Amino acid sequence: TKGPLAALRANLEHRVGNERAFRIAQTNRNTRFFPNLYVLDHISPVIRLITPKAVDFVEIQEWILAPKGENAEMRALRLKNNFVQVGPAGFVSSDDVEVLDLTQVGLANPEMEWVDSSRGMKLERHLSSDEQQMRGLHRHWHELMTLQRVRHTSEA
Repeated sequence: TKGPLAALRANLEHRVGNERAFRIAQTNRNTRFFPNLYVLDHISPVIRLITPKAVDFVEIQEWILAPKGENAEMRALRLKNNFVQVGPAGFVSSDDVEVLDLTQVGLANPEMEWVDSSRGMKLERHLSSDEQQMRGLHRHWHELMTLQRVRHTSEA
């Protein structure tokens, strides 16, 4: 598998340069489109749609994307990696769903007053692993739910 991947990487570096090729090929990006669409750029791009069905139940659908015209060897490698990593039996998506499920259980606790989403709050430059996107999502949701009658101070 290193042969075809090395050839693809060399072609990418030739087309866009080493620095941009590194960002394209070796940087994970997760983007949330409010309110319920996620684009996860890991091993392969994944589109995740989360649809609320009840106050305590959501449906999660995922689609794995691949380049048009990808050869059979690369497609087989992509599918294998996605089944192991991102698919329903993989450790990434099942781990995410487990966290969401346990969060729902925790939030049902009547003693639960708040959720700590402060990771990365004091950073000058945000990282893909901090919780800035969660704070923004909750702030926007709160504004919609309160018709913007309650204002938040800006994030430090």
